[in-house]
Formats: sequence, C-alpha cells, structure tokens
Amino acid sequence: MYGVCKICGCTDSNACQHPDHGACWWIDDEHELCSHCYVEEIRTDSATMHPKKKAYRELPIPFSTSMVQSIMMNRKIMTRRIKHLAIVNVDPDNWLLQGIYTDNVLQFEYINQDSINAGKIITIKPQWNVGDQLWVKETYQHTKILNINPEDENYGFVYKADGQPWSNYDGWRWITGRFMPKAAARIWLEVTDVRCERLQNISTEDCIAEGILPLNMSAAQLAEQGQKYFDYSKPKQYFIDGLDPFWSFNSLWCSINGGDSWDANPWVFVYTFKRINHEN
Repeated sequence: MYGVCKICGCTDSNACQHPDHGACWWIDDEHELCSHCYVEEIRTDSATMHPKKKAYRELPIPFSTSMVQSIMMNRKIMTRRIKHLAIVNVDPDNWLLQGIYTDNVLQFEYINQDSINAGKIITIKPQWNVGDQLWVKETYQHTKILNINPEDENYGFVYKADGQPWSNYDGWRWITGRFMPKAAARIWLEVTDVRCERLQNISTEDCIAEGILPLNMSAAQLAEQGQKYFDYSKPKQYFIDGLDPFWSFNSLWCSINGGDSWDANPWVFVYTFKRINHEN
C-alpha cells in the first residue's frame, strides 16, 4: 500500500526526519497518518523536517497492456474500480447511495427493512480524488538483462504495450506492472472526476470512454451495422464479428474480474482522467 500523510504529505519514499526520533512510520492501516504528525510535540518541533506538501497526491494505478495502449491512443479516459467498496458489495442491492460530500466522502444507507442493519449509515472514501496525479503501472522490463551497453540507445526501460519484439531475445522475460517502480513510469494521469454507480448502469458513451477497441470496418459495414467493438472473451487471432459497446465492455470487465463479478452488479467508483506531463 502506497501511503501519503494527510497532514504533512510525507510518503513511503520521502519520510519526515527528526534528529532524536529518526524517520517517521505509519500509525494507521490506511497509511494516511505518520508517527511524527501523530505526536503534536514532534509535529510542531522546529527540528522536524517535513517534506514539502504538494497540492496533489502522486499515486500508482495499474492497467493491463491493452488498456495502456488505449490510453496512449487517447481512447481511454475512464476506469471503473471496486476497491474500498467491499462492505457494500457483499450485498449491493440493499445499499443506497445517499450522496457525496466534502472530499469525495460517500454516504450509503442499508435499506433492507427486514434486517437488523436497516437504516445503518456508512461512509466510504474513493481510492483517488480529483486532482490526484497517477503514475501508470504497466508490464515492463529493463534492457540491462540483455547486457546492453549503457551507452547504447536501446539501454533503459521498455514496455510491452509498445509492441516491440523484445520477447524474441533469449532470456527475455516481462515483469508484471504490479512490480513496476515509480522511476519506470512514463504515463501520468490527472483525475478530473469521481463518481459512484452500479456497474451495469454504464452508458454507451462511458463504454467507449473505457477504451474498448473499435474494429476496422468498411463504409458499407458501418452503414449496415454501426460501429462494432472487440470481444475480449476471444483470442485476438480469431475472426470476430464484433459487439455493441455495452457487450464489448462486458467482455472486457469479465476478462479481468470474472463473469461472477459482472453478474453481482457491484457498486464501482468511476474515475475520469486526462493525460498530463509530469513535473518532477
């Protein structure tokens, strides 16, 4: 879990420092409050060196290779995530979203009147907020595994989404984006909107904004059928007739999260974003 202190803005890689107490550590499971800020005497001590707090947070966001390609082609400007919604998704039909409040805090009410939990109110925060800057974690590798000279133009990080034939080299192996360090990040996004809804309530426009792949179609096919999109449930080498946007997104979701997740129709956070040039 990547942490950012809500008071001073310190992170896992940029901790507060004190000459007597050393580096800070996290005191909460959410990694939102550091030990030095928790203790007022240390927080306000002039000897405590807090990192300069930015007006935004820098956080990682993972994407599959196909979705990275969609982002790079400016097709994908939106993503749906279920993280932080586990408690309501145990029984999604019986939770009602009451509203969104300051700092994107959501309030849900349990509406099953036959349950002892009837009327229970809970609040939930999204994983990312408007203004957060996100660095994309994607499948990658470093060409040093091929013993390339550091002076060579091909020396450095490379990415599976670029489609270059690095896999043809003996000893080559890709590293999943889960383990990608921030130093390897090349794509940065800024969150522009956050909302919450049921998964199956997605609109046609949002299905397309999720980055589904449009099929190459002739003018005659477009006139007869309208634009069709990729079926992510089938191997790419198979001939595909194509799907309407809703069912293409359905196949994409199920390929990542499984069919049971779609059938459950969970609550999801909808994050809209734009690409940015990151300032170090």
